[in-house]
Order: sequence, then C-alpha cells, then structure tokens
Amino acid sequence: MGGPAEGLFQEEFYRNLKEALRPGGIAVTQSGSPFYQPRALEMAYRGGMRSVFRNVRVYTAFIPTYPSGFWSFTMGSDAEFSSPKGVRVGRYFNGDIMRGLLPSPAVRA
Repeated sequence: MGGPAEGLFQEEFYRNLKEALRPGGIAVTQSGSPFYQPRALEMAYRGGMRSVFRNVRVYTAFIPTYPSGFWSFTMGSDAEFSSPKGVRVGRYFNGDIMRGLLPSPAVRA
C-alpha cells in the first residue's frame, strides 16, 4: 500500500483507537474500495482490527464521490455486535440497517 495513510491500517493505530473507546464501544474506519484497494481492506481487517478486537465485521456502502462508488468500512469491538429492537439512530441508519449489516461479513476469517 504505502503512502501517508498506511499508519491508519496498522495494529498500533487500532490499539490506540481501542484505548480511546469506552467499554463496549465500537470503532468504525473506512477501509477503501474492495475493487481498487483490496490490500487496504485486507490490512484493516486482518492486519489491524482482528489483532486487537474480539469481534470484527466489514460492511459496504455506495459513496458516489469515492473511487468506484463502492466503499468498505471495518468495525471492531470487544462487545458482541447486536441490533437492539427499537434502535433509531437516524434517517439513514436504524435497527433494520444494522441487522442487514451483521449477518454475513464481507470478509471471512
């Protein structure tokens, strides 16, 4: 990968991020385009978050202003991911979206 952002995909970055979280907190980072930056996604998932957090998942979203429009995000936590009933975070993210994100991670261990 290389470049100035490489440090954001390293284990040390995720350890520092974990220290900043409250117990049960979830860290979410962008992890690049699965089409054009598969190594970034791999580094975020296996090289970083999986070595620091007990639970790690990848999800994707369409972001028209990003290269290819198809983008990945990696989230990690020591708590179990769940989607409590009645969760309404906002217009574009709610309990239904959360349930749709979690059943099948885009990257398998």
